[in-house]
Amino acid sequence: MDYASHTTIHRSDLPVDENGRCCHFDNPHKLKLHKVRVDNGLISSSKFEKCDYITHWIDSKNKEHVIYIELKGCDIKKAFSQVETTILKTEGRFGNSEIRKCIIVCSRVRKPKIDSTVTKLKKKMKELTGTVPVVCSQQHHYIVSK
Repeated sequence: MDYASHTTIHRSDLPVDENGRCCHFDNPHKLKLHKVRVDNGLISSSKFEKCDYITHWIDSKNKEHVIYIELKGCDIKKAFSQVETTILKTEGRFGNSEIRKCIIVCSRVRKPKIDSTVTKLKKKMKELTGTVPVVCSQQHHYIVSK
């Protein structure tokens, strides 16, 4: 996979948005943020599910942070599946990253804390990435730590 041709580099705040949904990365320390377009970019084949973007950076302790981002309508199950497939497909590049997370921004979220399907999906994603994914409605702000 050609990561370089689908990556843009940012040193200021980074919005990742699509169809009214947004994940905004506040970058107060001006670290070099890499934004990789996955859907119709890194993975262009329609045979595979894939998330929309991957952002990654190296912090001041030389740890790589990787965040898989899916900007979705309301099908949370499909969003989890898309992120999971992307994690597996990019394992060769990001599998050794110390910090891996995922953020799913939906047009609406129906009580995800009590929805058993979402709870099961979050548990599965925690096993895959080491963290519980963020699932939110419309937008999410993430502060890039030094």
